[in-house]
Amino acid sequence: MRVARGSPTSQSRCQLIVHRWPAVAALLAVVGLAVASSGRGFCGLAPSAPHRISGGSRTDLRATALGGGIRWEEKVPAGQDPLFAFKTQAHPDKPLPWKSEECEVMVDAMSIIKWYWKRIEEEHEDLLVQNDLHVGWPVRVLQAAHVLAKHYGRDRPPSPWCPVIVVYDQPHPSSSFSGKKIKTWKNLGRQGPRSVGLTFPQASDEIKVTCAYGGTYVDQSASGKTRCDREILYMLEIITRDFPRRQVLVTEDRALADDATRYCTVRGAKWFESEILKLGGKKHGPNIIEALMGGSYGIEKVTQNLPKGISKAFLSL
Repeated sequence: MRVARGSPTSQSRCQLIVHRWPAVAALLAVVGLAVASSGRGFCGLAPSAPHRISGGSRTDLRATALGGGIRWEEKVPAGQDPLFAFKTQAHPDKPLPWKSEECEVMVDAMSIIKWYWKRIEEEHEDLLVQNDLHVGWPVRVLQAAHVLAKHYGRDRPPSPWCPVIVVYDQPHPSSSFSGKKIKTWKNLGRQGPRSVGLTFPQASDEIKVTCAYGGTYVDQSASGKTRCDREILYMLEIITRDFPRRQVLVTEDRALADDATRYCTVRGAKWFESEILKLGGKKHGPNIIEALMGGSYGIEKVTQNLPKGISKAFLSL
C-alpha cells in the first residue's frame, strides 16, 4: 500500500494522540490548581473574618476552612458553654472573674495607642499633638504588655504562643514618609508571630510576649487595608478551638470586639491600665502609664534589648 509522503498512517495518528494525553492532563491539573488556590482556606489561608451586616447578624468562621476539626463548643450540649456568659459581657472595664494565672491576654496595640492619644489631646487642648503610630509607640505598648506577662497565663492549656500576645497594624503608605518603614514592617508580617523577651525589675528570668503583625495570614494590601483584625480573629480561633480558654482581648475597636465575642471575653483600655497599675507595683506601674501618655520611661532600654528586625521597624521613619 502506497502512502502519500507527509500523511501519517492510522497507527501513527494513534501514537500522536497517546503522546498528547500527558500534556493535556498537565494543563488540566494546572487549571484545577489555579481554581482551587482561589478558594479561601487553601494552603492554610485564613477565611474572611466575620462582617457586621444589617440586623446585627454575622457570618461564621468555619473550622474546616482553617484546617479541619470540630470546635470544643460543638462537643458539648447546646446552651452549656461555660464561658458564654463572660464572652457576651458588655462591661469592658469590669475586673475579670478569674485568677490572672488562668487567663491569657491578646492586645490590639494600635487601638490602645489611639485611645491614649485622645487622652493626651484632652489633657493638652492648647497643644497641637502630632505622632507617628508606628514610631516609638509600639515599644510603649510592648513594655506595658510585659507587665501582664509576668502574672498572666501561668496555668493554662497548651498553646503555640505566649500567654500575652500583642498584635500590630501595618503602616499605611499614605501616612509614611519613606518606603523603608513599609518594607521593614512587611518583613515582620512575613516572619509571622514571634516571641520577644525582656527582663523586668524584681524578675530573675526573662519574660516573653508574642508579637504578631497585620498581613501575616491575610494580605489586605490590595484593598488598602492595614488593620490586624483578620490576624486577631484567626489566632483567637486557633487557640480557642480545642480548649475552653479564659482568653481576653483588649481593644477599643467596637467592630472587632463584637466579632471576637464568639471566642473570648473583651476588655478595653481602662481595664488594661488598671491591670498595669495593680501588677506593676507602686513605682513601675505609674511609670509605664506615663510612658503610654508620651513619656520616655524604659523606651531606650527596651528598644536596645529587642531583636534587630523588630527594633529597626519600631524606629524606622
